[in-house]
Amino acid sequence: MKTSLKKQFYQILSCCFFSILGMQIKLLSGAANVETIVFFRSLFGLLVLIIIIILRYLKDNQNLLKTQDFLIQLLRGVFGTFGMFFGYKSITLIPLAQASTISYIKVFFVAFLAYIFLKEKIKYQIIFCSIVGFVGIFFITHPDNFMSFKGSFYATISALFVAAGIISVSFLSKKNAPVTILFYNSLFASIISCVIFNGEIQLVSNINVLQSLILITLTALLGQYFNAISYKDTQANVIVLFGYSRILFSFTLGFFFLDEQLGLNFFIGLILILLSTGFVSIFSRKN
Repeated sequence: MKTSLKKQFYQILSCCFFSILGMQIKLLSGAANVETIVFFRSLFGLLVLIIIIILRYLKDNQNLLKTQDFLIQLLRGVFGTFGMFFGYKSITLIPLAQASTISYIKVFFVAFLAYIFLKEKIKYQIIFCSIVGFVGIFFITHPDNFMSFKGSFYATISALFVAAGIISVSFLSKKNAPVTILFYNSLFASIISCVIFNGEIQLVSNINVLQSLILITLTALLGQYFNAISYKDTQANVIVLFGYSRILFSFTLGFFFLDEQLGLNFFIGLILILLSTGFVSIFSRKN
């Protein structure tokens, strides 16, 4: 298998894991609230990463806790915590495919945030595509349905925090190892979610809920891992297109396992968002 094909496969595999994660959260939301899921997903992820860091240190004496960008790591943790909360919350209110589709407006947010904080140029084509993308969101939202509107709003807010997280990771990745970034993200997310959601976090006494939380953590870490290596030393504007397979996985899982039905408006919005985000990805990387 050629290297480029491997990267494409890794991105598709990542999308598969993130879609499974969405289904797991939707199924678990009946037994545990989102605040509890966010906290334990962060805490369990932190424990897994601590084990990895210790093993790496024992193997080659590499200190993966060292970082010169503590403040940015903290901001990344803030973005990650709220990105998870609003993203997971949206999944409990709207179909998986709808939440996955809306999440791709992060492409627009990344373009604008990169312009503001990284001084990257922004083109008029990107502005036009952004308008088209938000029209797509309007079709998907179903303004006459409050729960659908609320879920779509949460998915949009989540996309904004995810975009901010991408910008911070773009900065951190220049001087920090991926495991280091993941460690501090999980560390700060655990602390932040514990403080903010303290009154809402439920103690886990049910073994089935505990097992589900552990599976959610492992699924999320695998999704993050394959996503990271798919973008390493390759063309991002090519790999990002395979990220849209997440919508297909989410639609399939939602249809067969969650009995989710999607109307014509969803598919119109889907086409608009796919086209607009695809062109934004291309335009934003052209000289």
